[in-house]
Amino acid sequence: MSKLILKSVIMFLLIGSIYILAPQDADAAKGTEMYVNAKNDIILRVKPDQHANRLGTVKNKSKVTVLSSSKGWSYIQAGKSKGYVYTSALSKKNPNAVPAPTTVSGGLMPERPDPNIFTFIHGR
Repeated sequence: MSKLILKSVIMFLLIGSIYILAPQDADAAKGTEMYVNAKNDIILRVKPDQHANRLGTVKNKSKVTVLSSSKGWSYIQAGKSKGYVYTSALSKKNPNAVPAPTTVSGGLMPERPDPNIFTFIHGR
């Protein structure tokens, strides 16, 4: 009877530890969004090897989800397809993003000698 209780406790602890060690954050299970940043479309491969069979290509500037990365390769999901690509072809920066406006610094102040003309004098 005590062996049965001991086995039950051990089983409970094992199941509990698996639950604790499993990712609790939904975003961690989803992966990381990145973008293809290469000169051309990139090859999606069956395994992380440059000679591995091709599954297809992923368009340059496409958004992909990186599920894992190791030794220069990333396992990604692009649409419904999953496969391996070179990590160096990916970027966190959106290539289609509009750049932020340029901030002018250095003490430029507008001066209005004539109400119809604007000139900029440095240091005023």
